[in-house]
Amino acid sequence: MSLTDFLKYNNCVSWLSFPQVRDKITNLDYTINGTATPYILVNGTKALYLNGASSMSDLTFTLGSTFTISMWYNQTVTPPSSSASAYLFTAHNSNSTSSIKVRIDNSNILRFSATHSGTTYTVSSTALSNNEWYHIVCIGTPTALTLYVNGISINTVASVSLPTTTYSTKLIGNSATGSTTNTFTGYIKNFMVFNEHLTTKQIQKLYYYTYIS
Repeated sequence: MSLTDFLKYNNCVSWLSFPQVRDKITNLDYTINGTATPYILVNGTKALYLNGASSMSDLTFTLGSTFTISMWYNQTVTPPSSSASAYLFTAHNSNSTSSIKVRIDNSNILRFSATHSGTTYTVSSTALSNNEWYHIVCIGTPTALTLYVNGISINTVASVSLPTTTYSTKLIGNSATGSTTNTFTGYIKNFMVFNEHLTTKQIQKLYYYTYIS
């Protein structure tokens, strides 16, 4: 089974294609904010380079209460302080009372968190390295958050209460439109969203199908 077949038979709602920066599921183009490089060859593969002053917006997919986010990333610059993070992905509702965040803090720890009704739940990795490719998968359900790195389950936070609503704003590479303190610097490839809970075996298939040597 090819990657395309794998996505076809699972509930994939977004799959970014570079260099067009187009969603292969909806065939819609996304917006680059700032001077991001739409594509760059990295080890013979195409990826999006975000330069710390850029992000992607107008993401049209629906992120439900159960979801799987999969991507490869390679961070080149560590966030400068404890008050800043490099945001790989963020989603929030109109008044920001509910949100999903995938970020790297200034200790290079990857953090996947969800906020709802004033409570934030977070699952974290150990410190990761700059200038190295990682495949990460973030799974959210109404009751749990799970983080995978390179096909291996890192941790799960249970007793979570996530909203059943969808998120009106979704960004790649920043925490909010116009923010200058929480931007990501580095490469992102094969950003995919599924509105279902992928199994460990399915996650490992994604890791091997999209492996970056």
